[in-house]
Amino acid sequence: MKKTIIFLMVAILLAGVAFSQSTPHVYLFNNTLNEANGNGPALTENLTAACPLPAAGTYISDNICGPNSTVFAFNQFGGLNYPNPGLVSNNYTIHLYWEFSTYGAGYARLIDFSNSTSDNGIYTYYNQLNFYPGYYSGTSLFVDGNYYLLSLVRDGASKMIDVYIDGVFLTTYDDANNDYQLASNTTPLIFFRDDDATFACEAQEGKVKYSSISNTTSTEAQVAAVYANICNPPSIPLSNWALYLGIFLMVMFTAIRFRRMV
Repeated sequence: MKKTIIFLMVAILLAGVAFSQSTPHVYLFNNTLNEANGNGPALTENLTAACPLPAAGTYISDNICGPNSTVFAFNQFGGLNYPNPGLVSNNYTIHLYWEFSTYGAGYARLIDFSNSTSDNGIYTYYNQLNFYPGYYSGTSLFVDGNYYLLSLVRDGASKMIDVYIDGVFLTTYDDANNDYQLASNTTPLIFFRDDDATFACEAQEGKVKYSSISNTTSTEAQVAAVYANICNPPSIPLSNWALYLGIFLMVMFTAIRFRRMV
C-alpha cells in the first residue's frame, strides 16, 4: 500500500510538471508585461543601443478591444524579450497581435529567433509578410494602423511552419535550414527589435495587444479560436499555485485514507 501511495504522489507531481510545461504563456499588456495567468516569466523591454537608442515604451488606451482597452506602445528600434525558461525550441505555437504605425517603409522586424546574432527572421516587408531570407507573401496583407494576428505553428519533426493571419491559413513554410527555430529552449525570443548583425535597425514603432507562446502545435481550429476571442482570451483553468494546492490536497486525502485502513 505504501508503494501505491508513493507511486500516486510521483504520478501527480509529474502531471503537474507536464501541465506547467504545456501551458501557454499569455501576455495581455494591461499595464503590465507580466504573464497573464501566473504561469510564465514577465517580458522585458529591450532598449539596447545597436540602433539609435529608443525611448521606453508606454501603455496607452486604444479602441481595438473597446474604449477601455490598454495596449503597449513600443518605439522604433525598441522591442520585447521573452526569456524562454526551458519552454520553446523547435516545436511551438506563437501568436502575436500587433500593429505598426506604417507598413510602407521596407523591412520591419517582427520576431528574432537568433538572440540578435542573425538577420534571418520574421519581418514585414512593405505590406507583405517575409521569412527573411526566404518566403515573401507576394500579395499585400497589411494596411497602416491596423492590428493583425500573426500565428506561427512549427512542427519540430517535419520543420514545417503553418502561417496564419487573423486566424486564416496563409501558407506552409519549409524551415529546412532551421532559421526560425530557437537554438535551445533557453534562447530568448525577441519581438520588434532588429538584430545586431548586417542590415541592423530594420524596425518600426507600433503597438501590441496580445501574445502567447507554447511548445505545442495548434490546430487550424485552435488558431481560429484565438483570433475569434482575441479581445476576451480565456484564462488558463489552473495557475501553478492552484495546481500545486490541488496536488497537496490529493496527497493529504490519500494519506488520511491510508491511515484509516491500517
